[in-house]
Amino acid sequence: TTTTSASKTNEASTTADKSSQITMLYFPIAGRGELIRLIAAAGGVDLKVEMHEDWKKRSIDAGFFGSLPVLTHGDFKLCQSAACERYIANIAPKFKDLTAKQRAVDNMYAMTKEDIVAGCAKVMFGDDKIKAEAKTTVPALLDKFLGPLEKMVPDKGFVNGLAYPTVADLALLNVVTMMTPVGVVIKMAGGYDFKKFPK
Repeated sequence: TTTTSASKTNEASTTADKSSQITMLYFPIAGRGELIRLIAAAGGVDLKVEMHEDWKKRSIDAGFFGSLPVLTHGDFKLCQSAACERYIANIAPKFKDLTAKQRAVDNMYAMTKEDIVAGCAKVMFGDDKIKAEAKTTVPALLDKFLGPLEKMVPDKGFVNGLAYPTVADLALLNVVTMMTPVGVVIKMAGGYDFKKFPK
């Protein structure tokens, strides 16, 4: 009886979620929100992105840490970019048939993106000494992660070998096209040659 009741509750919750708008509270920059946007777009999830002047209060009122992104889906609320990325990927119709291994690969690439963003953010928001060292530290940071990724990426096609991109491909797109913070610190460093990693 308990199992049946729990199952019915889960089904009801899923039905309610499907009819609810999914909203992300985030700044109008790439940062830690862009991959969530990309996953939603490629995965077939209708995601509405909002920004409010009282964003910090809204995050804290939701029971979180006063930082973004914050995701809302019906009565469900979620923070932390990696968790939001995985949630959108898990409910995306386009990605419903992915295997556990394919999802693990996707998560590996997404978390590598997080490492790159975190490293670049330290430079972008660092003191004068850190910013002065950008010409050395930024290329070294990008080489550290893009070098191994270059070896993992297939010569042709998408990372998981499917006919369409998944989170791994979107994470790579995110890294090489985002302005904030990656593009900003590349400018601070005097440029960076992505062509050395052609794949």
